[in-house]
Amino acid sequence: MEARIPKPVYSMSWRDVNVAADISEFLTELAYTDNMHGEADELSITLEDSQGFFSGAKADFYPKLGDDLSLAIGYDSGPLEGYWSAGSFVVDEIKVQGPPDQVTMRALSVSGKNPLRQRGSKTWTKSKLREIAKSAAAGGGMTIAGTLPDITLARCTRNNESILEFLTRLGDEWGFIVKGGEGGIVAHSLGDILSQGAYATIRREDVADYDIVQKITNTPRDAVVRYWDINKKDKIMHTVKDRAPVPVGKVPLPNSRAQQAGGSQTGAPSAADVAVILDRVENEAQAEQRRAVRRLRGGMQSAEATVRLMGDPRLRAAMNIMLEGFGAVSGPYVIVRAKHHFSRG
Repeated sequence: MEARIPKPVYSMSWRDVNVAADISEFLTELAYTDNMHGEADELSITLEDSQGFFSGAKADFYPKLGDDLSLAIGYDSGPLEGYWSAGSFVVDEIKVQGPPDQVTMRALSVSGKNPLRQRGSKTWTKSKLREIAKSAAAGGGMTIAGTLPDITLARCTRNNESILEFLTRLGDEWGFIVKGGEGGIVAHSLGDILSQGAYATIRREDVADYDIVQKITNTPRDAVVRYWDINKKDKIMHTVKDRAPVPVGKVPLPNSRAQQAGGSQTGAPSAADVAVILDRVENEAQAEQRRAVRRLRGGMQSAEATVRLMGDPRLRAAMNIMLEGFGAVSGPYVIVRAKHHFSRG
């Protein structure tokens, strides 16, 4: 008796109705992209429309900008049987094209009407980073959950930025990731994410194809921070004793790009390996945090990989994985973009 091959399945709600069965014969492509930091997740749906059901003169099912969608993906049998939620989305773009006639909907987890897109300006003084983030989110009627570095800023300014842009910039500067959606915002310390164990191991034989690039330009192994000491009225160059580089990276799955970090570089950093940070910081603790963030990000950018394999709906952005059987570029990576793709046939 032949073993049954698991079949990918999906469940989709459109205008509060589960339409998976209704659109299955028209669906030619579905792609869901899960991003780790500062970008909206994306859902793209392409429907065959030779009969004009979706875009014809009397079409009853023509999508509308602003329509709400939700998606879950999985398999109908096997070890991954069941559904995993991909989240909620809002239709942001509709494209009609042909031949062949088809309609494509592009939906975002943070749409143009989401409060996170609201622009504004504000200045905080003598405030903790977490309180600044909470205040910015509350300005759009949103909440923020998760962990942020314990840092107090003498002054922090939001200058005509959207809430998402502002929090993403703070995350880039102080070492946390930001993920927004219709339900609110989640923030996590980059160091906490990279210190977690590997969620899964991806072996060379599991991969349909891959592309891995190592590089040295713009990937500093260390950093020196120059800052203005408000109390001493003096410019300070702050440097800390060298620490072992942290092996990290990025990977989108199942159509995956990956980056691996500094573990493959050995020896003391040369001048070319050291970034001089000229950003404004207020004290030694902030300088230490900036230096640590630059080292982590430099390690993440030292290798990039794209791998394509059979989809696993459990794999999401910000998960650590292990690449095995890829020789010198094997090792730990962190998923920054996971793209799950269905197509007819």
